[in-house]
Amino acid sequence: EGLGGASARNLGLTLVQGEYVSILDSDDFFEHSMLEKAVKKADETNADVVVFGGYEYDDANGACYPAGSILNESALPNKVVSSYRDCPKYIFQISAGMAWNKLYRRSFLEKYGVKFQRIKYTDDAYFTFSHMVLAERIAVLKDKLCYYRVNSGTNQTAGLSNYPDSSYLPYLALKESLVAWGCYRDVEQSMLNCAVAFMRYFYDK
Repeated sequence: EGLGGASARNLGLTLVQGEYVSILDSDDFFEHSMLEKAVKKADETNADVVVFGGYEYDDANGACYPAGSILNESALPNKVVSSYRDCPKYIFQISAGMAWNKLYRRSFLEKYGVKFQRIKYTDDAYFTFSHMVLAERIAVLKDKLCYYRVNSGTNQTAGLSNYPDSSYLPYLALKESLVAWGCYRDVEQSMLNCAVAFMRYFYDK
């Protein structure tokens, strides 16, 4: 349907039966211990969401680079478990809008029923950022457990310039939801900073 992975992911969310949900992209790769470590952290902390670190993997030369966009440790509150209330000005700077470096508790996802946006690119941004605000308990693993491929020409961001609306549609939807949830004013600075950075990323592409 030309809608990326959104339809498949939304269907998958209606079928899952396990305690936790992990949403991975087929063009990236992951440490074998990723799910084991993330589940252990979730069990220990009773977290709604576990966020973990990762690398950018350059397909052209095989080099790995730590990626602050995957986990920005400087934005983390000094707590084992936190919510947006602990860092409202930085909640969307903790991790960019990708789903694949996070583990979700299924009951938490089902409680709110937030879906992936049916847009061509960045269909996970609205889903991901919404849950960073809705979560009462966010835990972090600083371990780098995932590898995001760059310079491959086949990943989800190839061809961004053909779909400029994908740069702002997630933020229009996110603002509307944040207003409805009564927390927009608390996180407004973080969301606007995130939106500007995201649209600049599109522009650079």
